[in-house]
Amino acid sequence: STLGWEYDISYTPNLIAKSIISVNENFYSFTGGAHGNGFINGLNYHLNPTYKINLEDLFEYDEHEKALNFISDFCYQELRKLYNEAFEIPKEEIEKQDKETLFWEDSLSPKWDNFNTFLISKKGLEIIFNAYSVSAYAFGLHFIQIPFDKIISILPNNNKLKYLNNMLN
Repeated sequence: STLGWEYDISYTPNLIAKSIISVNENFYSFTGGAHGNGFINGLNYHLNPTYKINLEDLFEYDEHEKALNFISDFCYQELRKLYNEAFEIPKEEIEKQDKETLFWEDSLSPKWDNFNTFLISKKGLEIIFNAYSVSAYAFGLHFIQIPFDKIISILPNNNKLKYLNNMLN
């Protein structure tokens, strides 16, 4: 019997601008067990001409390594704060933490696949970490906002992000 089973997909606009649209695609299913499973996907498009925007498209090719290292480190620091607050980790334990022991192995390493679930907002990029993407289900879903200003300060020659920021603000 499928009694109590559920499957839902919804779409919520995150940003609608003259040339950019960013949509939150939300999936949820429950097929029995301890809890349902949810997943959020970011759909980002440039309009006229229409094409999908991938995270790496926002960075100059010769800045990919620097951009990935920055995004990786920034997300780690923000997720670490959230983790330590949520689970009330003692200070002596916090000092021993690093990227590879606090979260799943390679889940925050500087690879595009680790950060390709994202949304574009007026203020910057929102990297989405679904349940199980970096840690156990109990850690939950997290959005890490990276302001355009912070990225541009690290990558001052990135004309793509400057253009996007100017177009949205």
